[in-house]
Amino acid sequence: MGKKRSKKNKKRSGGGGLDAVNIIRGSLPSLTSGGNRLTSTQSVGRVVGLDVPIAPIFFTVTAASLASAAAINSSLIPTFSTRFGSTFVEYRLLGMRARLRMSEPGTATAGIAAFYLDEKSASAPTLVSTLDHVRLEVSLVTQSNDKIYEIDWKANDLLDVEWTPIGTVSTPVWLKGYTDAANFGAAGTIQYVLTGAVRLQFRGLQ
Repeated sequence: MGKKRSKKNKKRSGGGGLDAVNIIRGSLPSLTSGGNRLTSTQSVGRVVGLDVPIAPIFFTVTAASLASAAAINSSLIPTFSTRFGSTFVEYRLLGMRARLRMSEPGTATAGIAAFYLDEKSASAPTLVSTLDHVRLEVSLVTQSNDKIYEIDWKANDLLDVEWTPIGTVSTPVWLKGYTDAANFGAAGTIQYVLTGAVRLQFRGLQ
């Protein structure tokens, strides 16, 4: 008896898009009625995720000193309430991916600046709080400072992931920068800029 040929050309398809032979397939929307049984997952509004760019944040070392706390929140997104409030009811900020680079050479010739993420306090950083955190240490020497530093953050506790009305500003984390002459050897003036995007989730249609 001869061996049966294996079926190699089985049709593969998914919920929408193209199948194995590039035939366009439609897809059905989710049910809007629970029938005779409503579950907890059906009663929660649909969630939409978007990556949204943020406005640049500047950190300026002036006269060998920096103690700045920048709030990472929806206010960094231009016209946030206008753009998203007409479509969605609430949101939450789940993460950030950003880059830090020198934006103005200035006159700095020595020292470092320290940057760290703080999820609990909006207060300006101090030497004690800076040394108490894992930090990114950035050179202040202008002649060799063309490096780009990466900073990532993800929501880590339940308070970070609470749903917030579109018209309310909620700050899950602050990015803080600190330097001084006595402890970090700072000298002169220099400016850094942070650019990037945040990961947002939206829930509930207006």
